[in-house]
Amino acid sequence: MSSWLFLDTVYIAIIVAIVAIVLYRVIKQLLDGKKLLRDEWNQKHFALTDKLDRAEEEFAAGDGTILKSFVYRSKLSPGGPESAERLPGPAILFYHGFGGFAQNVHFEPMLAMLAMAGYTVFAYDFRWSGHSRIKGQGGPLQGVIVEGPDLFGKFIKDGEVAIDWVLSHENLVDPDRLAIVGFSMGGTIALSDSVINNPRVKAIVAGCAMFDVGETLHYLFTHRGMIMMIVAPFILSIIKRHTGLSSTQVFARASELSPSHSVKEGEGLPDLATSRLFLAHCKDDEIVNFSINFPKSKAFFQVPDENCVVFETGGHEFKTDTLVLAGWILTKLRAVL
Repeated sequence: MSSWLFLDTVYIAIIVAIVAIVLYRVIKQLLDGKKLLRDEWNQKHFALTDKLDRAEEEFAAGDGTILKSFVYRSKLSPGGPESAERLPGPAILFYHGFGGFAQNVHFEPMLAMLAMAGYTVFAYDFRWSGHSRIKGQGGPLQGVIVEGPDLFGKFIKDGEVAIDWVLSHENLVDPDRLAIVGFSMGGTIALSDSVINNPRVKAIVAGCAMFDVGETLHYLFTHRGMIMMIVAPFILSIIKRHTGLSSTQVFARASELSPSHSVKEGEGLPDLATSRLFLAHCKDDEIVNFSINFPKSKAFFQVPDENCVVFETGGHEFKTDTLVLAGWILTKLRAVL
């Protein structure tokens, strides 16, 4: 009898330990996220120099949601005192990733660098994200829990409206010289039908983009360690309580909103891919798995090798590779714009 009690005690201890680890990871991530927001909103990751400026703006999405936005310019941007190029000039619209925001520590330095390289750079915080969050919104994960995968569809529609917002700056932007750079969810938006087949967009760079959001979510929930496998059912159960969608329906709906479903394969893609579509990814990406996303996007959109860059390491955010990636992006955009 005592042996059974011993085993029960061991099992309970294991369960308690697992729960404690999960709670620790969740709480740590929340606290780290808040610190990241504070640091970046206080411009701790922005290059403070009189040669660079970041102006705050906002624009209304299709449903009236107000999205906070930013315009990066420098003395080297078109029309600047140290630029030989007159206005209007080339512009870049940046789409950040899910869970991130325009001033993400890994990519805002790149936005500033692109402005110093002679572009006017536009960025905005997605709904439920960064400065665009309204009272009661805890972040994009809460947004998915409340709205389900349809939130991804709203991200895509907002991305299209953002193009209108950029081009409304007629004094700054040459309508024939607009490029889009997006990472993670932002890269997925860049590959959506409403963006990739938009004739106003002359170049697209998609980094660590999801080819099929549903497939990526399923892989993330079932293959990314014990903690994720424990947490995922709870997340899916909460989504079902709010939206009525089963886990299968969540993944299916997410797939419907993906480039794999929204773009017609082969329809006008060869010319687009060879002239203005560029892909980047890291092989050790643990969020948007390289093997189930990059090869499929490359084949589907018929992107040639010279329009792709793959890093062996760097994870999901191109850590240590950001400067090299930025140099590659500049080279490709200058050839197109």
